[in-house]
Parts: sequence; C-alpha cells; structure tokens
Amino acid sequence: TWNRVLMGLGRAPELPGKQADRSNPFPLRQVGGRLLFISSVNDGAVQWGGGIRIPEEYTMLQESQVVSIKNSFTSSGGGGRTAMMIPDRAALVFDRTNAPNHISFLSENVNEAMISFLAPLLPVAQAFEIPVLDFDKYVTSRDSVQTAEVLKPLISSFLKGGEIATVPSTSKD
Repeated sequence: TWNRVLMGLGRAPELPGKQADRSNPFPLRQVGGRLLFISSVNDGAVQWGGGIRIPEEYTMLQESQVVSIKNSFTSSGGGGRTAMMIPDRAALVFDRTNAPNHISFLSENVNEAMISFLAPLLPVAQAFEIPVLDFDKYVTSRDSVQTAEVLKPLISSFLKGGEIATVPSTSKD
C-alpha cells in the first residue's frame, strides 16, 4: 500500500468500502493505504470547497504536539530521544487565527519568486476584485519557513512508514 500526504485540501478521503452518504451531493473520495491529511482554517481554497471535513477514522494531531516534538528534537539534552507515533490515518489542521494557507505549504524560495513576479499585479487584482487565492495573505504573513518547521519532521516521519519517529539530541554534551 502507499503512504500518502494530502495538503491544502478541505476534505479528507474515507477508507475504501465505507458506505457512501447518498444524500450528500459532494461525497468524500475513498482512498486506501496510510494517509496524512494537512489543512488550514486560514486557507481560502478550503473555504471555497465547503470547509474542512475529516472522517471519524482519522486521528487528529494538534499543532502543539508536533511543535513540541520538533522543539524537543533540537533542545533535549543528555542524548535524550523524543518519540511520537503517527497513526495510519492522521490529520493536522492548523486552526489558530494566524494559521498558514496553502501557499505557506510551498518552500520559501518558490514563494519569494512568486512574490517578485506577481506582487506588482496584486493591486490591480484587488481593484477589480479578482480572487488571488491567498496570495495577498501570504505577501503579508511570509510564513513558509515557520510552516515548514512544523511540517517537515511530521511528513518525513510519516513517509518513513509511521514508525515511532525518534531523533537523537543535537546537544554536544
């Protein structure tokens, strides 16, 4: 089976074989295998798609859990190790008021290139009320590095098979 990471979507797929809700005109897709679903309440594309929907078989991860694991990787002393089990069906939803958006999920280099190319067009798009799918939010937040600090350890651990993610201390004791 495949390990999958889905980012920047509003609706997490269900497990295959689950009875579809025929009353719903937009049923959730069914996808097998291990899956890590990542979304954000501050993502305009998610809002256009009807909001965030996560089936009950997912384990919700909290951003604070992932951040504390990452911080302990870099700050634990004495050769300590930190572990976190990532379930086969897990979801992380950034739900703070200044949460990232789907553009924040891209690398800083990509985003800076987009800004240098598209920023002169932003006032024109805003004047004509042309949707810019969160580009305007990203120009203000520029949070791809902070977002990557949360997502890189989580995604890399998940893709390694969901085993307990352990990282030795980086201190030089």
